[in-house]
Amino acid sequence: LAQYGSRGGSYLFKPTGPRPSAIDMHENSVASYSGTLCSGVFSASKSLEKISLHSRVLHTSDQPFIEVTADVALQAKLRNVEVVAMLSTDLDSNSTFYSDTNGIGMAARVYDAEKAVAGNFYPMTESAALVEEVMQLTVLASHSMGVGSTADGELQLMLDRKLSQDDGRGMGESLMDNEHIETKFMLVVEERPLHSKRRPDPWHVMSPEAHALSEGLQHPIAMFVAAGGGGGGGGGGGGGG
Repeated sequence: LAQYGSRGGSYLFKPTGPRPSAIDMHENSVASYSGTLCSGVFSASKSLEKISLHSRVLHTSDQPFIEVTADVALQAKLRNVEVVAMLSTDLDSNSTFYSDTNGIGMAARVYDAEKAVAGNFYPMTESAALVEEVMQLTVLASHSMGVGSTADGELQLMLDRKLSQDDGRGMGESLMDNEHIETKFMLVVEERPLHSKRRPDPWHVMSPEAHALSEGLQHPIAMFVAAGGGGGGGGGGGGGG
């Protein structure tokens, strides 16, 4: 996890530096567990950022993936920060990543060194990916957010923002709410299809396995609990004949 200093507002992303600074996680409370169904690690910060991370691997899934839940509650004392989750890999992504704008396919986003940091951030509706010739990492998210990359093999996912000034774009107020934000991710590492070898491709499509995981993340099963009843269920017409 890392954070940008920022002079932006509700609409403008204006970081004060080219790279985010790492959030100090040395005083975190950390717990781990391992079982037949899943294994995971839970970490909660004691700093002003009030961030908790829960990562787990399900041993029962046919498609290996890591599920990450990030809970961020930026405290009132913080001003002008933008918190991102950074994924750093050794994938040779050729200064390119992919993100979707419509939940269907992902367009290539090529890093442009002549642009500011904000010029290399793009919308992500539900998925982003780092792709090389052999392997690919797909990131699935529970809701839309900004995503960017300023280094090869890296993704930065925007988690939360707290900004004390208006950016003059019509909102007329700062961005200082104290609500906590919960974001769920799935990280899916797969081999690339043999027929897809061009680099960089102008377009990228999720594998069927990743698409199925995304559907479960976007439309989770709703669980209802009903109190046990003693009688038979007769509904409106009741009696027998």
